[in-house]
Amino acid sequence: MQQPTSPRPSLAGNMDKQVGRLNPSKEELDWMRRENLRYSKVGLVDIPREDWPVCRIMPSAVKRNRNFLVQIFDDVKGAIRLSIQRCEFDRKIGHWRDGITWDELQQLKDWAGFADFAAVEIFPPTDKVVDVANFRHLWILPEPPAFMWGQA
Repeated sequence: MQQPTSPRPSLAGNMDKQVGRLNPSKEELDWMRRENLRYSKVGLVDIPREDWPVCRIMPSAVKRNRNFLVQIFDDVKGAIRLSIQRCEFDRKIGHWRDGITWDELQQLKDWAGFADFAAVEIFPPTDKVVDVANFRHLWILPEPPAFMWGQA
């Protein structure tokens, strides 16, 4: 896959201080749209470490396709976390576009290399909710949970 012809703009310093949200410029959004077109809609490709998003906790791998970015984190107690977002920014709300379906999550889990594993999505107690962006998180389990369909 060819490298982008123009340097990647940085969104890190482009936070709208009045509303506390990302506020990418038209140039940055145009770059994102062009960048997305470099990737297929099918499957996921590994992203080189130097192109990974800046995170407080660094992932063990980052993969993407035209529509989705999947960050893989080695979490505690044997579970692996997939953090999934769309690769499209909604400037009106200042967040990545929402609306990832169950079918898309299942396909992305499979493409990320976890087709043979069960995964869960957590809905925490209200006082433990962290909602800073339109990400979905799947935890890949080392063993299927006892409550999963088809378990004896």
